[in-house]
Formats: sequence, structure tokens, C-alpha cells
Amino acid sequence: MRKAILMVLLVALAGMVYPCIISFEPESVVTEQGKPFEVKVYVKLEHRRCPVKIKETKFEGKNIKILSKGEWVKEKKGLYSVVLKVLSTGENGELRVIRECEKKGISEGLLKIKPKQ
Repeated sequence: MRKAILMVLLVALAGMVYPCIISFEPESVVTEQGKPFEVKVYVKLEHRRCPVKIKETKFEGKNIKILSKGEWVKEKKGLYSVVLKVLSTGENGELRVIRECEKKGISEGLLKIKPKQ
């Protein structure tokens, strides 16, 4: 009986992972206000049949302006990337990348943009 309960718990916990892993290149940015820079965003799908289309990925910013967004590129199976051209408009900016999945919840990546001293 205990083994059955343990197996059910393990299966349930295995399914409680985020739908995607979101990362950035570079991993951190130090820049001058008003100077544009590029950021490459990577989205690694954790499930083969992700119900959220890659183009449904949302971008939000604080003290930044996204000047341009390239097309999503499939790097390999389950890994996508896009290049953003970003402008710092104030101190301590943030670029937030969000994917919302009805089944698995929200995945979020956050890139902090610090002012050059």
C-alpha cells in the first residue's frame, strides 16, 4: 500500500515542473541609459507537445523600451531563440519574458539591466 501511494506521489510531483525554461544571453546587462543593446532570449520547452505557441510568449519591460524583436528561430528540437534590441530608459531596468500554460502554470524569465557607473 505504501509503495502505491509513493508511486502516485512521485508521478504527481514529476508533472509539477514548469512548462518552459527561459534564459538570456548575456545573463546580465550593465549599460548606459539611452544606449541600445541586444539580448538573445532562449525558451526551452519542457514538454514535447506544448500547448502554448512560441509566438504567444509575452515580453514586458520596466525602465526599458524594446526597439525591435526578431523572428523566433528553432535552434534544435524544443529550443527556440529570438533577438531583441533594447533601450535602457531609466535606472535598474528589467526585461520579463512570460509564458502562460493552462495546464502547467506560468514560466517566467527575468533579466536585470543595471546602469553603468
